[in-house]
Amino acid sequence: MPPFLLKYLPHLVALAGIVGGIWYFGHARYKAGQDDVRAEVAAEVAKATAETARIEEERAKLSERIENELQPKLAKADADARDLARRLRIATRRSALPEAPGGPSGPDAPGGESTDLGSLEESHFAACARDSERLNGWIEFYSSIE
Repeated sequence: MPPFLLKYLPHLVALAGIVGGIWYFGHARYKAGQDDVRAEVAAEVAKATAETARIEEERAKLSERIENELQPKLAKADADARDLARRLRIATRRSALPEAPGGPSGPDAPGGESTDLGSLEESHFAACARDSERLNGWIEFYSSIE
């Protein structure tokens, strides 16, 4: 080994120890900071998971409420509406109103409206056209009375 290195060897060893110590403590602080960040992220993930579970539980309760409370109410309202429509049809056919001119049966004849309670969507426009014809017949009838 060259003599000048021997002269500075204790200084180099001390310098290497200082640099090593600085690196070691810096690395330890870095690891501690990393662990803190990981703990914060884990806490946020746990919070988000709990919030997601709470929202899912509320959604399930709402879905159950809809099934248990609102669907029977809707079914009852539908049954009531169908019953009312049936009673109105019967009352209209039994009506004592005079027949409108323009045919032997008049606009409120028993065959004027379908008794099939099938899909309203399919027969909606046909029913509107029949109602329009019936209304025009009544308008003509009452206009001729004056």
